[in-house]
Amino acid sequence: MTANNAVHQQAAAASSEQNRHRERTTREIDYWTQQVAKGRIFRREFMGRAAALGVSTAMATSMLSAAGVAQQPKRGGLARFGLAHGATTDSLDPGTYPDTFSQCAFSGAMSNTLTELDPDGKVIGDLAESFEPSNSAKT
Repeated sequence: MTANNAVHQQAAAASSEQNRHRERTTREIDYWTQQVAKGRIFRREFMGRAAALGVSTAMATSMLSAAGVAQQPKRGGLARFGLAHGATTDSLDPGTYPDTFSQCAFSGAMSNTLTELDPDGKVIGDLAESFEPSNSAKT
């Protein structure tokens, strides 16, 4: 056997092994997609299993979409945040936020504000239906 034939045989064997691995991965992904559709596992677990099989997040998400598996969001639950300067007396009152990070993280993400800035930098109402300055323009 010539060296050239040996190289071709090794390449063919590697290609065959890659095809078997791809088929195994596809079968497993199909199985786990069915489990999500039946409600036996959640999307998060599916994504973890897909990642363990070497499937990218984008590909796994498209596989779920293609299979028509779209879970409805669940209402309720908890949101826990670990922030600097935290205390048991903290509240969601934006007037008491201790730093800019808290303002950025919570303002608009967890609740609405009275006003907001439009793309041109003008103050417009968010929750406030109308507003105007006092005579002294201090409030």
